[in-house]
Amino acid sequence: MWLKGEARGSEKSCGLALGLLSMHDTRLLRISGSNSVVRVAVLSITIPLDNMNNKEIELSNTLFKGRITEVNVLKYFLELGYVISTPEISCQYDFLLDTGKTILKIQVKTCRVDDEAIEFNTSSITHNAKGYTKRLYSPNTVDYFCTYYNNECYLIPLNECGSKAKKLRFVPTKNGQVKNISFAKDYIAKDILFRINESE
Repeated sequence: MWLKGEARGSEKSCGLALGLLSMHDTRLLRISGSNSVVRVAVLSITIPLDNMNNKEIELSNTLFKGRITEVNVLKYFLELGYVISTPEISCQYDFLLDTGKTILKIQVKTCRVDDEAIEFNTSSITHNAKGYTKRLYSPNTVDYFCTYYNNECYLIPLNECGSKAKKLRFVPTKNGQVKNISFAKDYIAKDILFRINESE
């Protein structure tokens, strides 16, 4: 499904009632090349909490936070004028981003935050009839990880990430180490995309 337009605003609500964890997100989208404005149901989730064990509740919370991050990321790129495409079937990337010169496979990750850095996992946990399994990403399925923090998106090439986690620092380390240290300012998404297009 190809989606091209400009995000005009959103309404979000979430709540916990009668044993159900619910969230709804709608967004106004102005369709490019027309004056039409439509309201799109970006996200609507209801999760039953009855009979869920702690692991399942933790996974549900993780999925919830991940969807919120994904909505923020999509809004960010739409507002910059990029064309995005979301898959109709399950796959390892979350969406395709058309830069105008190339198409990138993007996997969105929710980050953890402290005073000095943000950090996100570079693998995922999946659930099936046999239980929980860890899934790694490959260059054939993902080009960039993307994370969102404080109204900014960060794009990090898969080949610069390990198999566990990636940390982006806002300030230097206390011991002055620079080798194998990544700084958030070097991965701001709009700057990365500008350099990608310049190099094509």
